[in-house]
Formats: sequence, structure tokens, C-alpha cells
Amino acid sequence: MALIIKPFKNQTMRKIFLTLSALLFLLVQAFSQGRTVAGAVSDDKGNPLANISVTVKGSKAGTTTGADGTFRLTVPSGAKTVVISSVGFQTQELAIGNETNFAVTLNGTNKSMEEVIVVGYGTVKKGDFTGSSSQISSKDIEKRPITNVTNALVGSAPGIQTTSANGAPGSSANVRIRGFNSISAGSAPLFVVDGVAYDGGLANINPDDVESMTTLKDASTTALFGSRGANGVILITTKKGKKNNNQVTFRMSQGFSERAIPDYDKVNPFQYYPMMWEAYRNSLAYSSNIPLATASQTASSAAGVKARLGYNPFNVPDNDIVRTDGTLNPNAQLLYGDDLNWENAATRNATRKDYSVSYSGGNDKSDFFTSLGYTDESGYLIDSRFRRFTGRIGVNSQPLSWFKIGANISGTSSKNDR
Repeated sequence: MALIIKPFKNQTMRKIFLTLSALLFLLVQAFSQGRTVAGAVSDDKGNPLANISVTVKGSKAGTTTGADGTFRLTVPSGAKTVVISSVGFQTQELAIGNETNFAVTLNGTNKSMEEVIVVGYGTVKKGDFTGSSSQISSKDIEKRPITNVTNALVGSAPGIQTTSANGAPGSSANVRIRGFNSISAGSAPLFVVDGVAYDGGLANINPDDVESMTTLKDASTTALFGSRGANGVILITTKKGKKNNNQVTFRMSQGFSERAIPDYDKVNPFQYYPMMWEAYRNSLAYSSNIPLATASQTASSAAGVKARLGYNPFNVPDNDIVRTDGTLNPNAQLLYGDDLNWENAATRNATRKDYSVSYSGGNDKSDFFTSLGYTDESGYLIDSRFRRFTGRIGVNSQPLSWFKIGANISGTSSKNDR
């Protein structure tokens, strides 16, 4: 089917047709291009904001505000939303509808503590911090049953050397961040708790109260702490209450401990005396040039192995403990029973108990954190034990925009048996 339009013979009708066609073309063009919207953007204090991005959602159309904060944008047909955004301000989306003029106020964004690093006298963003650092959060500390906060650094952060000085309950790990810098002076790092240099015992800090541990490793730490930071700095930040989030937390852990590295294999008294006899016989024969037979006789005499060891635990004479052929007297029996394994008498399977409870919260102007903790850790050696009671109260308040006050008080009572 074909539509054939014949030329108009009447000039008046021809002019009317051309006019209507031109108007229809203009309407279609205007509809396809959309319409123009305008507006002004300012901050929460009424100051105009320049260079603010204004875009049409789902389209490439966009512009920026001028020096006076105003903008003008042609919106494509079918567009429903205009997005106004800028770094440091909360993004706003405006429904177009029938509106053609907008007055927009942008509010600043709040800083997130998850994106900052605690340094000597405040915090900086991770992207702005140029030094070398590593951070351990409270979630990492909770995964490990530790009594001393320094043990949380063992194997948890790169570039840190940690060695356990001894296995005593509550003992601190030796921490080296920048190696061993001096023979006579110390090489231990500086510990800073909540912005204050800490010289007390690290066993007095309850690991359940720690929010994060930040290690500053490079030379830039001396710019923050001077010569005291020459060996590196470990910053400990304690927990604080969260606004509009009151909560009670109870944590309990129990366990046991034993010697991690097994002891060397040991000989019993029936093996020990012949070995001492042989050592004494060889020293006489090869160091003093005494004939081997004579050295064997001397080592078996009362002035031999018995004199060197100081006692005879067997029921045989002192000159007949070890025969001249190096064998123990077959009639030898212990006088005191098998009670010479002193390790079994001095060690045990140790236990560990750790309990803590905390209450925290706050409102728009204040926050608080309180905690109580009890730790009882016994060592695998009998009479080695560490007991600790801890308490902490932290309160912060900002009643005015220019005035902020806070207090952080902690107390510890501990007893360490070594």
C-alpha cells in the first residue's frame, strides 16, 4: 500500500500545509531535546558553592556550578532525576517533575574512624599517611588468648621482631621494630597509651580494653616523638563508648597450657653412673698418660666416680658401684626408690581463666566506657602463677562546639609468683 501526496493546486492551502509542517517539526525537535532546568547550590551556612557537579541520572548530560553557585542544564526527554555531588559533601538527588528552578543546600560528610590512623597527637587519613605502619584491631586481639598485650604483636604484623623472654605467666614479649640499635642503651620501642607515653608494666593493661595497636616503624616517628621514638613507637588506643549504642559485653575464656618445646631425652641413675665412670677413665688415660687398666681401677675405686659425683644412691659399696669393665654392679638398687625424676615433681598441666565485662554507650554529646576484668593464669612450673584485677572508666563529653572534656582512669591489682 502506498500513500501518494499530490501537489496542492490552491496556493492558500499549500501555505497552510507548509506552516503546519514547520510547527510540527519544531514541536518534535523541542520534545526530543527536553527542557532546561536551573538552580543555585550553597552550603549549610548559605555560602554559594562553585564547581559542584550537576548531572542527569542515567545520562551523560551534566555541568558544574559557577562562581556564584548557579547552574543551568538541558535535561533530555524522559529524565527524572538530577544528581548534585562533590567531594566532602553529601550527594543529593532531585526529582525533576514539573520544577524548573531548584535551591539546593549541601551538607558536609562525617569522617569515618575506619579510614584513619592514630598518630602521635591526633589522626590522619590512611591515604595521607606517608610513613610505614601496621595496625592490629580489637577483632584480631580477641582471636588469641593472651594475657599481655605485647603477645598480640607476635606473628601479627610484618617488620616486627618478637621473642618471648620466658614462659612465666603474664610475661612480656621482647619487641624490636628497628633492630638492635645500641649495645649499652635499650632497643625497646616507645609505648604510647591514648596519647600519653607509658612507662608502666605492660601486664597491667587488659587486652580486652584495647581497641587498636598501631606500630610506627620508619624514621618519621622521630618527628612526632623525638629521640624517644628512635626505636619505633607502638600506639595503644583503648575502647570508647559509641553514641546512641548502649551495650553490655561479657567475655569468658578458659584453657590450659603446657611446655611447647619438649625437653631433651635424659638418662636414669643406672645409665648415668657408667657414663660418668667412662668419662673419668678416659680423662685419666688420655690426658694424664695413665695406662688404661690403671685408669679403670682408679675410676672404680671409692675415690673415683663416687668422689666426683659426691654421693652414692645405691645399696652397694662406694668402691663397687661400677666395675672395672665399665658395667654397673648388677646388685645395685636405689636406696630412695625411683624419685630422681625431679621434672615430674616440679611441672603440671597449667590452667588459664579470663573473665571481663564492659558497659558502654553515649548520646549526641557524650560517650562512656567502663570495664572490669579478672585473669588467673598458672604456669606449667609449680608455684608460677599470675593473677590480675583490672578496672577502667573512660568518659568524654562535648557540651559546646568549642569545648570538649574527657577522663580515662584505670586501676590494676596483680600478683605474680615466679
